[in-house]
Amino acid sequence: MTKMSGSLPLIVGVTGTNGKTSVTTMLASLLNKFGIPAAAIGQRIETPNGVRDRSEVPAGVKGLPSYIAWLTQKYSLKVITIEVYSAALAKGLHQLVTYDAVAFTNITEDHINVHGDYDAYVQAKLRIFSHLAPHGIVILDPNESGLQPVCSRCKDLGHEYITPEKHATPFELSYQEQNCRLALSLAEQLLQTSLRNVPTDHISQEQLLEKVMQLDSPPGRYEKWRMPNGVIAVIDFAHNPGGIKTVISNTRNAFKNNERVGFLLSSKGGWGEQKRTSMANAASSADFVIVSDDDPRQEDPAIIRSQLAHMHGYQECSPRSHAIHTLCAAMKKGDVAIIAGRGADQRWESLVGRYPYSDVHVLQQLGGKKIT
Repeated sequence: MTKMSGSLPLIVGVTGTNGKTSVTTMLASLLNKFGIPAAAIGQRIETPNGVRDRSEVPAGVKGLPSYIAWLTQKYSLKVITIEVYSAALAKGLHQLVTYDAVAFTNITEDHINVHGDYDAYVQAKLRIFSHLAPHGIVILDPNESGLQPVCSRCKDLGHEYITPEKHATPFELSYQEQNCRLALSLAEQLLQTSLRNVPTDHISQEQLLEKVMQLDSPPGRYEKWRMPNGVIAVIDFAHNPGGIKTVISNTRNAFKNNERVGFLLSSKGGWGEQKRTSMANAASSADFVIVSDDDPRQEDPAIIRSQLAHMHGYQECSPRSHAIHTLCAAMKKGDVAIIAGRGADQRWESLVGRYPYSDVHVLQQLGGKKIT
């Protein structure tokens, strides 16, 4: 890997359709456990001293580099790990950022309304290679969905990729394990480089694996709550067809006592009817589905709900807080109610503006207790 000069940190980019927040947050958390100052930039800004708002990142091509410089100076960072979005790559917003390492989670159908078709979406993801340092590291599992084009690009560039090893993790769901192993593999590679002014030779593989077992999922990523009626409510960020399929199938594999799986399905404004149809089809693998609202933005929420509900005859319920109550009340003790789409988001965006809203707050009001 290329050594960063001066006081600049090592920059890690994580891209893919699902799991970016989990990988970036786990990597930063793991490094911080060893006293290596690290931050994660994405859905949330995770620093060694807490969380900052993502709205702090300035817009435009110079926005991300300037924020990296400011964050580095404020927290004396040695590593910054960044969620790299396809739309930002397509717009050239990363052209002033050089990545010392990149990791791919998976690539499944999403953001077709932004890119036009799936092939264009894949090509946007592949643009990250133009921002990779000459001897930068690429980490991916070739068995993950949609990564064959990435493997082919590596071959074309004469660039070998590293496949994460199957170490034990503290997580029960397979997709959580996969995200954790990507973060661990990135940490292993970074610790083998020259982190400026940071003695890393004293960190053994055994110590690294021990710290991995202390990791948690980021807030709003398969966050479990026990409701007063014994239902397990799960707050998750699953917001595209692949993520919805994965969270439902992984839940069934984790809970094997014939528990029913309920699902709250919603779509943000601007996503388009094609994506909503695919999301509704993916949710059909649940036993019970309720359709509700999520950040309608400039759209009529009733139209969004109708597009999600009509094909399968799903029940519609609004507002979202009432839908959560209805879903949990319809399930029995031991059943699982997946409240998907928003994760840890704390703001609601609609035609009338932005105002505070949190799925976590709703569960607290309903008497739910977080399972740790």
